[in-house]
Formats: sequence, C-alpha cells, structure tokens
Amino acid sequence: MLAVEMRGLATSHCPQNHLALLLAKSLGGHISHVVLKLLDPTGGVLGMLRVVSGGETHSMIRISSYRTRTPELKHQTRPNLSPGDDAVTNRDMQEVGVYQAIYGRRMAWEFEDSPVSTSAIERMLDAAVWAPNHRLTEPWRFFVLQKDSPARLQAAELARETVLERSGNSRRAEAASQMVLDPPYVVYVYCVPGDNEEQTRENYAAVCCAVQNMALAGVAEGLAVTWETGGVTRAPGLIDLLGADKDWTLATMLSIGVHGDHTASRRTPASQFVRWFMQE
Repeated sequence: MLAVEMRGLATSHCPQNHLALLLAKSLGGHISHVVLKLLDPTGGVLGMLRVVSGGETHSMIRISSYRTRTPELKHQTRPNLSPGDDAVTNRDMQEVGVYQAIYGRRMAWEFEDSPVSTSAIERMLDAAVWAPNHRLTEPWRFFVLQKDSPARLQAAELARETVLERSGNSRRAEAASQMVLDPPYVVYVYCVPGDNEEQTRENYAAVCCAVQNMALAGVAEGLAVTWETGGVTRAPGLIDLLGADKDWTLATMLSIGVHGDHTASRRTPASQFVRWFMQE
C-alpha cells in the first residue's frame, strides 16, 4: 500500500481520475494498491481514491470524499451541514466497508433521544437513488417528516384513527401513534407505477433496493433504519396529507434515528437456499 498526497493537481486541466490511472500505470505490477489523498492548493481535502493495479489492468474506486474549501465544486459527496445542524450533532459519517454495513445493519424499535442532522438524511437519500433501476424509470418518491413537524403530528393522528377503527383496541391505536411520533425522522417511500405490470414490478423492486441503500448508508451515519409496512402505513388520508398521487404505491414507512436497543440478529446460512450448477 502506497499513500500519496497531491496538492493543486485536481483541476480541469489534469483531472484526478487521469492522475490516478497514470500513477498506477507508472508503478506497473510492483504495487497493487495506491491510495491518493487529493488536496486543493489551500490544503482543503478534495477526496481519496484507491487505484487497484494488476499487471496491465488498472481500475479506480473512490473510497471516500470530504468537505472541501473550494466553492467551485458543483457536487459534493459529503455536503456541509445545513444551517443550524452544527448545534444538532457533531457525528461525522464513518468510512464503513460494504460487508460491515450489510452485516451491521439493524432495525431499531427504540431510538435514543438524540437529534439527527438533516445532512445525514440527505446523504442517505442521495445513496438511495443509486439503486439498480431497469430503464432508469426512477420510480421512488420520498416524503421526509421531521419530528414534531405539523405533518408528523397529523400522520400520527391518522395512524391512531386507522388502527382504532380496524382493531377497536385503544392501546394498539396509541402505540401506532407513538410509532409515528417517536423517531427523529420518518420517511414515507412511494413507488410510481410503470406502463405495464412488468414495469410496475420492476419499479417496486427498484424502490426496495433504494430503501436498502438508505439502510446501509445509515450504518455509516451511525443510524438505524426501520421498515414499517403495517397498520401505521395504511391510513386512507395519508396520500392527501403528503400530496402523493393516488396511483402511487406506498412501499414503506422508514423510522430513522440512533439505536436505542442494540439487538442481535441471525440468519440461516445462504447454503440452505442455494443450488449450484457448475461446469462438468
């Protein structure tokens, strides 16, 4: 592993991608991984790149990016905190490996009374829309409700009324209301139908992949993401409250916050569900 710092080189005249690949090629087969820390002329960190070099082939994987001092950058992987968020949280996004995120992801039924920054939710939504999506129909629609917002209070009342009407159980109805009220953020995720039944199925699958992206990104943010598809999501007036189209399908309600309970989980080994067809 070779760590290299470059200052003032990541410009339009010498793109960082080109620099990374040139360096990998110059090293040949002697070094397999190169990590580049890209800095602007003032010392602001633009990002880090890992170049994987194997003989004649070279590929580049962006492994992290950081806030930058250069305002001319149009896109930022890690945007600055929104106004007021500095007082809300000092939690930084962690660098988490793919397998670590997959195995470390958990839903939570209790959340700490800890505020969550708006920028963390924005980063998770940015990750969501990079889900696999056949035909690039982009069928996801997100409605983000912050804790104690008027929309959240109304959604909680709708959940309470719906569960009470269906079950006749006041305790269950109050529990449904609290399920909507308690998390720092609630996100309702809808799916837009396709032009035919096949596209609609594909769209729904893409939306579920988007939600999983959010959950995995949540691990890097130190947040739990809980899927809800029960009674709290079936209030008839929810579409009107959120302004969703009537032909959209609600995929899930996500509850997002800091784990209040770190529960263990288990899975049956994949080998129990896999049938291999190998070459003779």
